[in-house]
Amino acid sequence: YFKSGIIDPVFNLFIFLGIFYLAETVRLRDEKPLKMAILSGLFTGLAVLTKGPVGLLLVLLSFLVYWAFQKFKKVASIKTVLLYALMVFLVSFFWFGFELIKNGPWFLVEFIEYQIALFSQPVAGHKQPIYYHFVVVFFGCFPLSVFAIKSLIRKMHLTEMPAANNFKQWMTILFWVVMILFTIVTTKIVHYSSMAYFPFSFLAAWYLYQLVRKKEKVSSLTSITNLVVGIIISLILIALPLVIEYKEVLVPYIKDKFAVASLSLDVHIQGWEFMIGLLYLVSVITFFLLFKRGKNLKALVLASFSTAIVLMGFQVFVVDKIAQYSQGPAIEFYESKQGEDVYITTIGFKSYAHLFYFRKPEPQNPEHANDNWLLTGDIDKPAYFVVKIHKQNKLAPYKDIQKMGEKGGFAFYKREAKQ
Repeated sequence: YFKSGIIDPVFNLFIFLGIFYLAETVRLRDEKPLKMAILSGLFTGLAVLTKGPVGLLLVLLSFLVYWAFQKFKKVASIKTVLLYALMVFLVSFFWFGFELIKNGPWFLVEFIEYQIALFSQPVAGHKQPIYYHFVVVFFGCFPLSVFAIKSLIRKMHLTEMPAANNFKQWMTILFWVVMILFTIVTTKIVHYSSMAYFPFSFLAAWYLYQLVRKKEKVSSLTSITNLVVGIIISLILIALPLVIEYKEVLVPYIKDKFAVASLSLDVHIQGWEFMIGLLYLVSVITFFLLFKRGKNLKALVLASFSTAIVLMGFQVFVVDKIAQYSQGPAIEFYESKQGEDVYITTIGFKSYAHLFYFRKPEPQNPEHANDNWLLTGDIDKPAYFVVKIHKQNKLAPYKDIQKMGEKGGFAFYKREAKQ
């Protein structure tokens, strides 16, 4: 997930560390709470710097739920709370504060309005059913998700590890805070619920620790769920390379124009890539049989290593091929315009790819991001527009925008600057 290069993994790490040290602040309130509070405030502040006040929101919501479970009794001194708040403020100030002083409140107002829009309406078309994040986390975190669920629904305690018992409560709270909050949020994107990966991993580890120590047994339901979900994922991993290899057979049955056009590209595949999924299928069946025989540690080692190796192999040998279909022509076009003094934007879909692969220089014209101005205004240099082929009608009303051509699922247009 970190290899994706998006900002959320780092954001999640800082939130997790903020909550970890906050939990330690409460647990060690009679020993060294100030040091823990400073560390918690530091990482919470870094989360705010990374992606905004949602980082602080998740930490505070988790704390409030924990405090409610403690029946609102005193869990920290006023001094500790003020030190935490001061640290969050100081770290956040390094960017938000200087921005406010230098440029006024415009950015903060726009930022807050955008956050409200994300919460209240499906921005950029990212509207999904209410159960969306539960499905994403369950399948995205397989096979640990099956074990984490056991930890969520059963009250298991380690008498020899009271600190771990306390942290399990925090992780359970954090998991539900993330899942409920982002279920309520109208805009639903895959990585919004990725903060749940941290507590979910801990809860799975908690159950597996009990399993290896023979304090728990793998139920038939857990084993069968592992087997069924593992087979489904294996079949998907087997099918995707085969779809690429035998696309000519499948294209007549595909109704999506963008998908059909994308598959028209000549992407080389060697033919053996489906075996990555086949390897995972064998592994899934094997660790199911090991669990049935009570060889829990061997089963877990096999599940861990096979999942890691298969995902890495699939990413290297298959995902790149899929990316060539889904966005290859667009990226190729952006790269071809590097160094040219032009505008490039997308029409009908949201993307940041053109900013990165075009290596967009520092803009001089304040209207550079205004699509209406680029489409109809008095532009000072050529403007290029990238649109998916099934949405070319969006550019039909503009008579001075000329089509340059199309490749795969994308069409490319140009508007000359008015002399």
